[in-house]
Amino acid sequence: GKGVTSIGSYAFYNCGSLTSVTIPDGVTSIGERAFSRCSSLTSVTIGKGVTSIGSYAFYNCSSLTSVTIPDSVTSIGERAFSGCRSLTSVTIGKGVTSIGSYAFCNCGSLKGVYITDIAAWCGIVFGSDSANPLYYAHNLYLNGELVTDLVIPDSVTSIGERAFSWCSSLTSVTIGKGVTSIGEDAFSGCSSLTSINIPDGVTSIDNSVFSGCSSLTSIDIPDGVTSIGERAFSRCSSLTSVTIGKGVTSIGSYAFYNCSSLTSVTIPDSVTSIGEDAFSGCSSLTSIVIPDSVTSIGKYAFFGCSSLTSIVIPDSVTSIGICAFAYCDKLKKAICPKHLEKMLAVRNAFPSRTELVFN
Repeated sequence: GKGVTSIGSYAFYNCGSLTSVTIPDGVTSIGERAFSRCSSLTSVTIGKGVTSIGSYAFYNCSSLTSVTIPDSVTSIGERAFSGCRSLTSVTIGKGVTSIGSYAFCNCGSLKGVYITDIAAWCGIVFGSDSANPLYYAHNLYLNGELVTDLVIPDSVTSIGERAFSWCSSLTSVTIGKGVTSIGEDAFSGCSSLTSINIPDGVTSIDNSVFSGCSSLTSIDIPDGVTSIGERAFSRCSSLTSVTIGKGVTSIGSYAFYNCSSLTSVTIPDSVTSIGEDAFSGCSSLTSIVIPDSVTSIGKYAFFGCSSLTSIVIPDSVTSIGICAFAYCDKLKKAICPKHLEKMLAVRNAFPSRTELVFN
């Protein structure tokens, strides 16, 4: 009746005969496991008064095909729709600010995520990879249109972690001038993305932001960026050119790991450290100039850079990690500073066939 304001925990748990549900507008919350394991439930209408959906609320509702989260909802609990294996589309209202861990885990039939507000979407806190329904759906629709050329409006200041991960419908991204931070994994696995612009206000490229963007061909990192995070561009296998801005001081571990099409990269003389495996597997890299600002080269930093023919290690370098240049099969000569001659680690950094010259 009209008096009901919440659907309690376990209210319809395991109701195997329930086929459709309409939640009236007077209801403000759906409790945890409220409709969990309602295996015959094919349709659900969530009223416009609901503000929260509890954890496991629709867990294993294996016949549910689509769901619309109204704008009134602010939070979706962990595993709320986990195991809804018939779910093909989900509409997320612009009021949602958080989606709990694994909320859409095992929703392998998802084909589309429908939204009305890009700015709101950028602000959602996703608790895990599969909290974002794009993990399975890959296609994002804005006002019913498939998003291929994404434009982030200037009003947005930060793009949340995992916001567009696995969104393989994206081919280009234009980030508004207001954006100063891009969260971890924000565009990871966007396998159709060919171009992206990073605005000048961004100061750091976080971990795995563009990891697995296998169609990205070039990247320009602005001068305002001071650090490139771990795996930031790892497995960007089509990347042929990279411009690293003059403000970058550190290149994170695995930053350009397996960027197998990268032929050259200029490291600016602001960089002091090159992380472990930073350029490992960059098998097309023919030359690299390490500036004399660099003090440390991490282990496996250039592991498997099999097209590299010569290298000069500047005087500024005080440590080179083990196997830093291992499997650089064409590396005939390496010129190293005199003060590294007695360091055993330096010998272990290069292939045995490489001639080491200390001067």
